Amino acid sequence: MVEDSHTVLSVYIESTIPSFIVGETSPVIVSAARQITTRRWWNDNRFGYRLFISRLVRQEIARGKTNLAQERLALVASLPQLLITDAVLEFADELHSQPGLTEVPEQDAVHLAVASYYRMDYLLTWNLTHIANAQTWRAIERFRARWGTYFPTICTPDELMGLEAEHE
Repeated sequence: MVEDSHTVLSVYIESTIPSFIVGETSPVIVSAARQITTRRWWNDNRFGYRLFISRLVRQEIARGKTNLAQERLALVASLPQLLITDAVLEFADELHSQPGLTEVPEQDAVHLAVASYYRMDYLLTWNLTHIANAQTWRAIERFRARWGTYFPTICTPDELMGLEAEHE
């Protein structure tokens, strides 16, 4: 796919993004750095993209302390919501059954399926355990190669801003 300079790229915002924006800065240095980067991306860079969420994102960020949940929900209130259809759920089940992806929680397979089904350019997340890691990407690549399925670039806010070297 050739992108011209006027193409506005799409980003599926996974639940960890609003969670890293809202609330006090963590006393854990790595978490604090991720919060600061996420907040910077949200405040300065998000306007260059078309942002989307899903019902699952709304459900996940509605959990926890009421005041923080309300802030997270308000943060994404104006974002278009991609539908989780039967086709998306079937795709998530297929992904979840693949070698290397069976350990991924079902809801994370749904995030992957939504972003893929709607052909998002990016899936933005801080879920390094189940989504944004080399093992998951390798399993996705095997699935993609076998079935010819589209997948977005899975990245963190610092990667989307090109700042990964700043944290070294």
